[in-house]
Amino acid sequence: MTNYEIFKEILLILYYIASIGLVVGVFIGIKQLKVMKRDVETKNKRAAVDKSIEFLNWFATEFIPENSEKEKKLDKDKIIIMKNKEFQDFNINELAFLSRFKPEKITSSVKEKYRCEIVTLTNQLEFFSAAMNTGLADEQMAFNPLASTFCKFVEDNYDLYCYMRNGNEETLFNNTIDLYLMWKSRLNTIELVRKKVEIEEQLSKVTVKSIPILGKE
Repeated sequence: MTNYEIFKEILLILYYIASIGLVVGVFIGIKQLKVMKRDVETKNKRAAVDKSIEFLNWFATEFIPENSEKEKKLDKDKIIIMKNKEFQDFNINELAFLSRFKPEKITSSVKEKYRCEIVTLTNQLEFFSAAMNTGLADEQMAFNPLASTFCKFVEDNYDLYCYMRNGNEETLFNNTIDLYLMWKSRLNTIELVRKKVEIEEQLSKVTVKSIPILGKE
């Protein structure tokens, strides 16, 4: 074997060794990336949980008490009270259709809520909703303790949201509306499941009797 052939064989062996090393390096790199991804996901999860706890505390110590104080100041005769309605579009036309109130009544209701500074709470709730929608906070963790209170506030002030989104401002409070529609749908589903279970329990206790025809065994 000539020196050239020997040198060629050595280069070929070194090439294979380098290839194996490259493959091993790639696998090690992938494994390290997965570990880093898990670490990042864990840190993000912890941060989201911490932010959710922060919002839970804010709801309990600030939002709910402040909302209660502002509601006490409202002249109930001037505001629109809408119950058992399905809110979807959050615009003036839908409001007029659902409330069946004249425009003057709607304007009166909105002015009264402005007077009592309810709008400050809608702004705070939009920031809260943005944190939930973007994953900055854990919305699933916040759902059970906050969903009912959150949805009730939005429904109680539906006229205010519609008024503020009128005209060129139709994108205002999109985060609040998106979160409301998601949480309201989930609450409705939970209620339907609860009713379904109740009906099934009632049916299981029902005894169906029948009277046989004469002469039939």
